[in-house]
Amino acid sequence: MSRDLRVADFVRDEIARILQSQMRDPRVGAFVSVSDVRVSKDLSYAEIYVSSLDAETAEQKQQLLEVLNSAAGFFRSELAKRHKMRTTPKPRFHYDELLESGPRLEKLISDAVARDTSRRDRKVNGVLVLNKPAGMTSNDAVQQAKRIFAAQKVGHTGSLDPLATGVLPLCFGEATKFSQYLLDADKRYCARIKLGVTTDTGDADGKEIERKDTVGVTADDVQNALTALRGKIRQVPPMYSALKHNGQPLYKLARQGIEVERKVREVTVFSNELSDFNGDECTLELHCSKGTYVRSIAEDLGNALGCGAHVKALHRRAAGPYHESDMLDLVALRQIDTQQGLDALLQPMASAVAHWPAVKMVETTAFFVRQGQPVQVAHAPVEGWVQLMEIAENADDRFLGVGEILADGRVAPRRLVVHD
Repeated sequence: MSRDLRVADFVRDEIARILQSQMRDPRVGAFVSVSDVRVSKDLSYAEIYVSSLDAETAEQKQQLLEVLNSAAGFFRSELAKRHKMRTTPKPRFHYDELLESGPRLEKLISDAVARDTSRRDRKVNGVLVLNKPAGMTSNDAVQQAKRIFAAQKVGHTGSLDPLATGVLPLCFGEATKFSQYLLDADKRYCARIKLGVTTDTGDADGKEIERKDTVGVTADDVQNALTALRGKIRQVPPMYSALKHNGQPLYKLARQGIEVERKVREVTVFSNELSDFNGDECTLELHCSKGTYVRSIAEDLGNALGCGAHVKALHRRAAGPYHESDMLDLVALRQIDTQQGLDALLQPMASAVAHWPAVKMVETTAFFVRQGQPVQVAHAPVEGWVQLMEIAENADDRFLGVGEILADGRVAPRRLVVHD
């Protein structure tokens, strides 16, 4: 999908949310619907088509447009807060006369009904492997998925930079109890590196601070420099990161021009291979441990080559047990019109720890586990963390949660799920 279509999709959702939750002008009314958004190729304008059940006359429709267009600055400011882009489109509102036709009007009414709080905050359990689009923060992705599923609780398992795309596992409901294990999991990335240009953020979203010639830099030079960027390496987290200092995210301090000391951290780069080289750009395929900053690897590579570098594009191929083949797009999810259809796309909660050995137990043993008591189970592993599964007749085994093998061989429950 092109960038303007991705931005249009984002603008439609956010404008609808702002109209619903933040517009207090009585002239707007309670039943304004955003039917379509078209964003210019240069992202300078967003043509937003709306309709309202409250606007019955031409005068009322014109008044609605006057109110919305007079608040264009407010809408643009709110969009900028939620979407990290160099350019935030200026909204221009139009009345969608096509919505006066029967089928479209029926859809508008059903959309208004869908906003009723009785249909929100569903108890949904499972893991959604989202393909995060470029230009969207991980938190924005969480909020959009939460609205699509009308879910009570959703959380991500390690943020991706706004520039990045790819695998972003989202945990719903009881699955959030296992998000920490995904945070700790290895990741795989494909990174496009721009040589010769250094930015203040280490990626293409930042401000250029230095430019150097790359003439003479060869693929062999890159290969040699990558040798020092494999295995156990030490990194200083970038200022433009979500890490916190005294409760404040570092990126917020960085935007104020404040730099604070960050502790050096050891991470492991299991593999870091050059897959493409084209003069002033190269592509790396990386497999790394949690907490690895690809932007820092790009900067270290640029320093080793003597020309500087930054991440031009970043795609996460895998996070723990989840891979590109598991991903779903927000656009595709919006096309599904039933809650059952959406829920069927979620990975089971046990998938978060599917690589752990499973300890299977009969119903009587499972009863004591649910009470938090360690139990003895035949053929259990001798150490480590395990999945806890209850054997079910004529059905799939039931996931109870995760446990740990004690020194005496018993299985102790650590995190249990609550089934409806």
